[in-house]
Amino acid sequence: METRYAGILGSLAFVIVIFRGAVHGFGTEGTVRSAILALCVFAGIGYWIGRIAATTVRDSVRTRLRREFGIGKPDGSGSGRG
Repeated sequence: METRYAGILGSLAFVIVIFRGAVHGFGTEGTVRSAILALCVFAGIGYWIGRIAATTVRDSVRTRLRREFGIGKPDGSGSGRG
């Protein structure tokens, strides 16, 4: 999930900066540099957002399964079933 968010946000930032440069008639070299910087920054942000989302989903599913099947308590202690 982390790489998906990173890829989507990074690519979106890159395209937006390129589009902005084309619309406003900015220089190619500066626009590409800005686009690459935006890609790196937003890919990093997307990675961390995806990591938080994956952890949240995994913990939620784990807690729900433990509750429904009586596998253990959410605090990490087992029910003695091995």
